[in-house]
Amino acid sequence: MAVAVSDMIAQVRLKSGLRGNRLWSDSEIATALTDGYKDLRDRMIVRFAHWFAARYPFTLVGGVGASTLDLSLVPRLEMIQGLDLIVGGIRYTVNELGSFAERNAYNGSTLFGSIGPAFNGFAGRRYFPNGDEMELLPPQNAGGDYELIYTPMALELKPPVTLSPLPYSRSIAHSIVSGPHGVDGTTSLQRITLNNGDFTSRDDNGTLVIAASGTAADGTYTLTDVFDDTQIEVTPLPGPDLVFGVSTTALLTDLSVSATGVWTFADLGAIAAGDTLIVSGAANAGNNGSFTVLTVGDNHLTTAITGLVNETFDADVSVTYQPDGSISSLPQPLTPWAEYPVLYASIVIKAEREQDTRALDVQFAMLKDRVTALTKQRSEGVQQEPIVRSWRGGGPGGWGYGGV
Repeated sequence: MAVAVSDMIAQVRLKSGLRGNRLWSDSEIATALTDGYKDLRDRMIVRFAHWFAARYPFTLVGGVGASTLDLSLVPRLEMIQGLDLIVGGIRYTVNELGSFAERNAYNGSTLFGSIGPAFNGFAGRRYFPNGDEMELLPPQNAGGDYELIYTPMALELKPPVTLSPLPYSRSIAHSIVSGPHGVDGTTSLQRITLNNGDFTSRDDNGTLVIAASGTAADGTYTLTDVFDDTQIEVTPLPGPDLVFGVSTTALLTDLSVSATGVWTFADLGAIAAGDTLIVSGAANAGNNGSFTVLTVGDNHLTTAITGLVNETFDADVSVTYQPDGSISSLPQPLTPWAEYPVLYASIVIKAEREQDTRALDVQFAMLKDRVTALTKQRSEGVQQEPIVRSWRGGGPGGWGYGGV
C-alpha cells in the first residue's frame, strides 16, 4: 500500500516534536522529506536501478544524420539503463559500447565498415551516449523502432492541494447605458442583452438568475449560446422586447466542467499548466479521474475533452491538484523504507531548532546500515565487457553476426 506524503508529514510532526507548531509549514516538511527520499533513492539505485525505470519509445530512419536520439527529448533523463530494438513486436537488446575509443573504432566508417551481414537486417548495432545525443552505430544500420529504458530524475514529494469544488459565480451589474444591442433586456428574438455581461464561450451552459427586473423575465435560465460579450441565448425563452429596470440583479454561475474541456472554480489556488487535476465524487463518471492541465485563466482552466460531460459540482465532490514535477506518495518499491525520509526530515528539523537528536540519530544509523547491507547483497548485473576486436567473431569493422 502506498505511503501518502500527507501521512509522512504527520509522522515527522510527531517525531520531531513539532506537532501542531507551524514553525515549519507542511510544504517545508515535504521539502525535507524529499531530501531524505532522494538520499534513500540514491543508495538503492546503485543496485536496484530497475525499480525506478521509465521507458521512452522512438524511431530512427537510419543513415548519416538520422541515427541519433536527442536526449533532451527524454523526460527527466538521469541515467540510461538500456535499449531495446522492437521488430514485429519482439524486443531485442541493443548493447552499449563501453568507451569512446570503442565508439571511434566501431562507428562503421572504416573502409569495409558498410560491407557484410552486419547490415542485412538488425544484427551488429550498438548504442553510445555521446553528450546530448545517443548514437546508434553503425549509422547505416540504425533505422528501426526503439525503446529507451532509463532512470528518471527523482520527483519532489508534495501532498495534493485541495480546491473548493464550488463553481465560479459572478454578479452582473445593471447598465443604464445602451450598448450595441440596445438597453439591458430582451430582443424580439428573445435573446438576453446585458451590457456588462462580459460573456465568453466558457459561460456556455452556465446558469443565469435574473431578479427584480420588473418584467416577466425574472427567473432561472441556462445559457445555450454566447453571441458576443453582451448578448446571449437562453432556455427557456424569456419573452420578447422586455426592458429591465434599474433594480435588476443578474447572477451567472458557470459549469464546473464542460464537455469542451473548460473547468471553472470559485478559487483555482496556485494551479498551473502541467499540474494534474484530480476529481472524485462527480455525478458523471467521465468527470472523475486525473486530468493534465493545459492552460489556466481567470477562474478557469482547460484539459483534454475525452469523456467529459457538462456538470455543476456540489460541495460533496472532491477536487485536488498535484503540482507538476511532484508525487503525492512514496514510490511503491520504497514503501518498506518509508521511515528513512521521516527520520531524515525529523533530524533536520530538530537540529535546526537546536534540540537533542541523539535518539533519532541512533534509529537513523540502524536503518542506514540495513539499507547498506541490502545493497551489498544484491548486484545489478554483470557489466558488459569492452569490445576489443570483433564482436562474437564477426567480420571487418567489429560488427559481427551475433547479437543485435
